[in-house]
Amino acid sequence: MEERFSRVKWCSLLAAMFVLPNKAVAEGLWPGLPPDCWPEARVVHSADDWKRLKENFKIEKIKLEKPVRFENVSPNKAYSFKTEWFRLEARISIYAEKDSLTIIKISDERGVSDVRWVNEKLLFMRIWWGRIAIEDVIFDVERDKVVYTEPAMDGYLAYQQYQAQCKGLGAHQGDRSGCKCVGKEDPPARP
Repeated sequence: MEERFSRVKWCSLLAAMFVLPNKAVAEGLWPGLPPDCWPEARVVHSADDWKRLKENFKIEKIKLEKPVRFENVSPNKAYSFKTEWFRLEARISIYAEKDSLTIIKISDERGVSDVRWVNEKLLFMRIWWGRIAIEDVIFDVERDKVVYTEPAMDGYLAYQQYQAQCKGLGAHQGDRSGCKCVGKEDPPARP
């Protein structure tokens, strides 16, 4: 009897060491409800720092003979930009009423999306470093400087995995192992 108790104790201890921390880490990853509660996949801003911007984001200047105007014009109609993609990098050329053209070269990216004006002088861009790793960047075209950056992740894969795992667990066990919403009519209210 004591041997059985000891075996149960060890199994419980091992489960607590390996299963519970992973569950806690996964639950702490999502700012708000976990992916099984989402109505659809979403981008989640996180504290993860991909540490890719410093080495893969270069700002260059090219002297201009005369002013240029690109297709994407700022709200004040003074500045403009164009985006180009090459095999190994993306380039954003910016004219900001200066004697030089600012060229942002982003290397080792998997794509740059949603490049747009935030206001008269700030340019937003979303840089994809991989399938899920994203970095949102705001660039000040008057100062030629990055003024804001925030890492994020595409939650599409997490959403699919949570949905599949939670449905599978719910069908086989009463304990849904952290799944809060799949199989329920209404997700829990946000605090």
